Amino acid sequence: EEKNLSQSGSINQDNIRDFLLERVEEMEEEQNVEVKIKSPQVEEQRDEFCTKQAEDLMNLLSDSTSPITKELFRQTIQDIGSTVDYRRMMPITISMLMVGTSVGIVSPVMPFVIEALRLSAGQYGMIVSAFALAKII
Repeated sequence: EEKNLSQSGSINQDNIRDFLLERVEEMEEEQNVEVKIKSPQVEEQRDEFCTKQAEDLMNLLSDSTSPITKELFRQTIQDIGSTVDYRRMMPITISMLMVGTSVGIVSPVMPFVIEALRLSAGQYGMIVSAFALAKII
């Protein structure tokens, strides 16, 4: 496949589909995912998924289904990767800001809450640990 790409200097939908199929298989191997039943249906679903993704990518990269050059492929992928989608990014940003703010608000208030509840140092440690564990999860 790599030889075909380097000789022709262009990339088409079949090249992308084959590349995606190989990556899916590699990821399954890396994650030790074993398909218990290797049925034609599973292979067909995998092929349909990769074909659809390759088609979508080709539609995004060019206006036609004809092959594109490697350089155009690289440049377009870099352009797509360097653009920021603020509409999709803002909810995540706001969520992270709220989580970070909660740490800044809760931490200074905790000693007063612990004193009011008359908790021991060990109990206070459990609360702080639970909070940290929740942040990790």
